[in-house]
Amino acid sequence: TELRQFLRAYARFLKEQPQINTVLMTLLFDRKLGPDVRARIAEMYRVFRRTVTDHYTIDGQPFQETVAAAIVAFVDGGFLQWYIDPEAIDVEAVFDAFLDVIRLGRSEP
Repeated sequence: TELRQFLRAYARFLKEQPQINTVLMTLLFDRKLGPDVRARIAEMYRVFRRTVTDHYTIDGQPFQETVAAAIVAFVDGGFLQWYIDPEAIDVEAVFDAFLDVIRLGRSEP
């Protein structure tokens, strides 16, 4: 699927440039930063969710915002799992497994 292709490409990006996500995570949890930085990060995540709802579907139906939030949260979590234990975790395989779980969890026609 297109979402699977996107996540595979994103996994490769994470492996090549992990510092970009680590900087984002650092900023996200730094309470000393002003509200402008936190607002910008919140807007980035809104764009991430909107990208999912606007461009990806399952069975021809767009993802709802809550599902998009779950996907974005999973991507962040998959990155963290890989980042803290790269010898044990392959981020691309984790993303594939997640998409397989989504497929298994939906009702078949």
